[in-house]
Amino acid sequence: MYGWKGKQILNAALKDLYQNAIKQSNNGARDIARAHDAAILRQYVSLKALDDKSATEAAVNQALNTIHPRTLVRIHTLSHNNGDASWIHRMADYRRHQQEHNALLAKEICNPNSSTQQLYVKNVNFLDASDPVLQLLNRMRANQRVTADDVSAALDEQRNRSIYAKSLVKTVVEITTMSA
Repeated sequence: MYGWKGKQILNAALKDLYQNAIKQSNNGARDIARAHDAAILRQYVSLKALDDKSATEAAVNQALNTIHPRTLVRIHTLSHNNGDASWIHRMADYRRHQQEHNALLAKEICNPNSSTQQLYVKNVNFLDASDPVLQLLNRMRANQRVTADDVSAALDEQRNRSIYAKSLVKTVVEITTMSA
């Protein structure tokens, strides 16, 4: 429900990085975002196709394409009732674009572009598995016991250093503030 807030915060944190990278290289913002998505998916998302380190691009692509229609089912009711079916064509175009994106993402997951990963994941400290909030997520993913003190410690912004971890912490803080 609040995923949009996290995406908004992460995009704000990455705005300058994307703008500078586009000016200085042949990599577009989509390529950089795909490198970030692949790094996150490889590290933190539990999909059978991703958990198998020898998974093929085809298997990962199929997993991504299987997940996507569930998202579309949630948003298809948001079409405007303007008397025509143009929204159907827009949705089909969106789906086609998403399938192309998923194929490229599967490729990046299975065969990471080492220079892109170095420049836009490692060099900018996009993702660091040692960040407390990311370690907490791994514990939760493994169904390990987590206490309120564990959560509080993991949400200490000073202890989290990567862009992704800081964005997660900020998202949790903003959502809990919104809900209060």
